Amino acid sequence: MRLRGLALAAVIWVSAAPTALADEVWDTFTKLGLPGRWASDCSQPPSPQDPYLTYYLDADKTLRRIDIGNPAEHPITRIEAVMISQDGLLTVRERLWTGWGQYDGTVLELVIAYEGRRHRTLSSKGSDGKVHIKDGVVQSTGKASPWLYRCEAGPGS
Repeated sequence: MRLRGLALAAVIWVSAAPTALADEVWDTFTKLGLPGRWASDCSQPPSPQDPYLTYYLDADKTLRRIDIGNPAEHPITRIEAVMISQDGLLTVRERLWTGWGQYDGTVLELVIAYEGRRHRTLSSKGSDGKVHIKDGVVQSTGKASPWLYRCEAGPGS
């Protein structure tokens, strides 16, 4: 029984063929209703203070585009793995894919609180060892990470 529980906890985290893994990540995101556009205030245009996140499927990759209001800047991350814990938190491994300059290729390990039509990052640590968010607090600002709400309109919604 304990082995079965461990196997379930590993849901998608275990290694698999890249395409199969990408399918499982997208399936999990779809099951949770994550594809689409998210922002802290959907009534405002995207900006550095209120970026829009869009989760979508491109070829065989689950991606997240970040829109900060500048059409020339749309950094993309690739979601490589996702696991749902028993307490409902999401553990996500994402790679800074394109548009991040010297940080392209950096891997982030995230823990995300997800509650239906809203979610927020509780922790974020890079493969370079840098902690970006700890205990729900953005380390560079000392402020709580914002709740992001699902916007009704937009790509992937």
